[in-house]
Amino acid sequence: MKKNIGLAADAARSALLWAASNVSLYVFMAFFYTGVLTMGILFYHHLEPVEMVGRYVLIPWGMALCLLRLYKGAQSERKPSAELIPLGLLVFWLAVPYVMRFGLTVNNMDCWSWYASVYFGVYALASEESAARRESLMDTICAVFLVFSLVYAGLALYTAYTVQALWEIPGSIYGFGICDGMYLRGGVHYNITGMIAVCSAMICLCGAARWRFAPLRALSLTASVMMMVVVVLTQSRTARYALIGALAAGAYALVAGTGKRTPLRRAMGAAVGGVVLVGAYLGMGAVSDAALAHYDHVRAARAYAAAQALATPEPAEAAEPARSFEPEEALEPAESIDPEMNPESVQTPEMAPDAAANPDAGEGVEEPEAVASAPLAQEATPVPVATPEPLVPREAVDASFSGRTELWRNLLALWRDDPWHLLIGNGAGRSGGMVVEGTMHESLTEISLHNAYLQFVADFGLIGFVLKALFFAFILRPVLRVFSAPRRELRGELALCMLVVACLLTGLMESAPLSWRTPMNVTLYFALGVLVSKGRELAQRA
Repeated sequence: MKKNIGLAADAARSALLWAASNVSLYVFMAFFYTGVLTMGILFYHHLEPVEMVGRYVLIPWGMALCLLRLYKGAQSERKPSAELIPLGLLVFWLAVPYVMRFGLTVNNMDCWSWYASVYFGVYALASEESAARRESLMDTICAVFLVFSLVYAGLALYTAYTVQALWEIPGSIYGFGICDGMYLRGGVHYNITGMIAVCSAMICLCGAARWRFAPLRALSLTASVMMMVVVVLTQSRTARYALIGALAAGAYALVAGTGKRTPLRRAMGAAVGGVVLVGAYLGMGAVSDAALAHYDHVRAARAYAAAQALATPEPAEAAEPARSFEPEEALEPAESIDPEMNPESVQTPEMAPDAAANPDAGEGVEEPEAVASAPLAQEATPVPVATPEPLVPREAVDASFSGRTELWRNLLALWRDDPWHLLIGNGAGRSGGMVVEGTMHESLTEISLHNAYLQFVADFGLIGFVLKALFFAFILRPVLRVFSAPRRELRGELALCMLVVACLLTGLMESAPLSWRTPMNVTLYFALGVLVSKGRELAQRA
């Protein structure tokens, strides 16, 4: 008995250590926490315990992964990777000067701890894992995202088909489903919903390329396609164009990397990528138009049904008519009369055929004391139906990018008037409120700049941005090596390359890819870590 208890305890301890040290599980939990729990409406009235999950579970978990990285680095004889130096300096820049300048606030501490967890707990561990461990991490993240995508996309597509919003809680900003008549939301802003779906679609596509079991491959591919449809139905132009760019980049890599890379093969890859770019743009536009037409049809049907319900009178209680017929005769029941019959063609007892033919046939029969108060049939009064205005697809591009250019113009003016802000930044989350004057966002005190690169400079200055740029410069070569590798050398890594492309394109219009607590940021650095590790492995083989 004691031996069995000891074995169970050892198994539980091993499982706990495996989960605690598994970067993939942390990435998914951080993704789910930042994309569904804290931003969504499912736990709108329980935000305090949800925040406690982040503060007392995810942040300590991320710090533990950082310590694990330090421990593994101390045990390893090899030198640390070159790109970890700018990351370490960047974390130092966020920790020391910013605490001294902006104070030891909860926001600054959260910012520092999340960036440290993503840089060292996620990227550093994933980039330095062995090949076998890296494969295990990829299998794990593909499995958990497969389950998440099937549930999330299934609910979202169900609400789109039924044209409804679920879980609308009073006081919450967004629902889950079709909101404002045309935007598909996952409990958050439609742009965030689109970014969640883009990341999930690429990771499920990675699983479709990895699994050797055919049903799992088909299921992963199905989940990926479902998430792509969700991207289209959000009506988020940023997410849609990022997905189109990622698909075009993947098509280019598939063609150009099938054999020896030659100028001709590169040209063929570019041609196929261009075809995919145009085809995906037109196809997604057609899906969007079909969805809006479906919404119009359902809304019009609902408006008609509501109008008919208001126009239908309440059924009156049938009153027994006074009779003095001799002999007593039963009248035809009202139900036997067709309600669509012309009222003029309905024959009443006074106009029966026999009475009309023989005027004397009615002699000796008393007239009824009263006639039924309600007519047997009555023409329905037509009720006007207020048909909703047809939904209009969003323009491909508008002049101000939905007010973004005004924010960017104000930011440039701020830097021109005070270059000190450009050098060291304004602090995490402080920049948006300083540049909203004269824009459509003027009533907001906190807003992102809707550009990841400008946002990073605005928050952490040129010093922080240069350190970030150095990091990307160091990892560019191994990532490109994976992107251009032959297909036989890859098992899903190309889909992670497509995820990186989608994130970087999203950064042109949104701040999420480089922000400190977003689902896209944490998945981006995991993908970069895996790709850098794979790229170095390919370099060793060459």
